[in-house]
This record gives sequence, C-alpha cells and structure tokens, in this order.
Amino acid sequence: MDIIQNKPITYDELYVKVTKFIKKEEELDVINAAYGFALEKHGNKLRRNGDPYISHPLEVANILTELNVDYITIACAILHETVNHAGVSLDEIKNEFGE
Repeated sequence: MDIIQNKPITYDELYVKVTKFIKKEEELDVINAAYGFALEKHGNKLRRNGDPYISHPLEVANILTELNVDYITIACAILHETVNHAGVSLDEIKNEFGE
C-alpha cells in the first residue's frame, strides 16, 4: 500500500512493475490468469476498511516485486487468499494452474 497516499495498488500498476523483470509472455499470461481467477472468486467482497478484497493479494505481490521473484511466486501471491476467503479448494487451484 502506498503509505503516503494510503491507496491500494491497482493491478495495472502492479503489472507495470512486474514487466520490468518478467519478460516472457507465457509467464505474464499466468500472472494475468491468476489475477482474473482471484478477482472472479473474490467478487465484490470488501474488507472492513472498504477496500476491495483483492487489494491485499495485490499488495503482497507488490512487495514481492521488490525482490524480483519469479512469475509463479507473483501468481501465488495473487491467489493466496482465494483458499481462505473465497471458498476455493487447493485442488481447484491445482486444476487451474498446475502444481
């Protein structure tokens, strides 16, 4: 979260940061798919502070971009709350994205 402005990062902002170190189109496609999946599963659910539920996973992914992690780690960051808060099973994630 941008501490000064106190606004969550958007996916578009995150994507710009990711593309600075992840260049392969197929890897970017996995990140895009993870975002689409998580966004669909979280739906219009809001956090207590009124932010969209997807904001926390995007913030985690944003933090990880500072470490220049691989595309799988970014995708996992985006997906990580779908199991706990969106009713998705680990099997569903494995079926959609692989091991």
